[in-house]
Amino acid sequence: MENEQELYVGVKDKRELRRNILEASKSIVMSMQSYQRLKDIQEEKLGLKQRLKSDVKELKMLFNRLKRYIPEKNVKTNKGTKARLPKLPEIKDSKKSHDQEIDNLHQQLANIEQKLAKF
Repeated sequence: MENEQELYVGVKDKRELRRNILEASKSIVMSMQSYQRLKDIQEEKLGLKQRLKSDVKELKMLFNRLKRYIPEKNVKTNKGTKARLPKLPEIKDSKKSHDQEIDNLHQQLANIEQKLAKF
């Protein structure tokens, strides 16, 4: 280290250099803020997916419990005529609407992410 030569660099426009450094710092901070917002949105999305999954699981359980109590055969009414009880909707149909809802949420999230990317 004793043999190292000291080297000085002259800066012609100190104010311009300082302004450029400050603008770059500002840009970095803004990028970090938008990244944090994106991260928060992703965490919220994950929480909502988990909540939706548990709600769907609970609904399936309740539908199955309800199916046990409602017969699917012809039942005689008080007047002696036969009436057919309506069948419960299949779980698969609710799964399709569930998938559509998830697709809709994905689309909304993509729109939000595009808006965030514009910042």
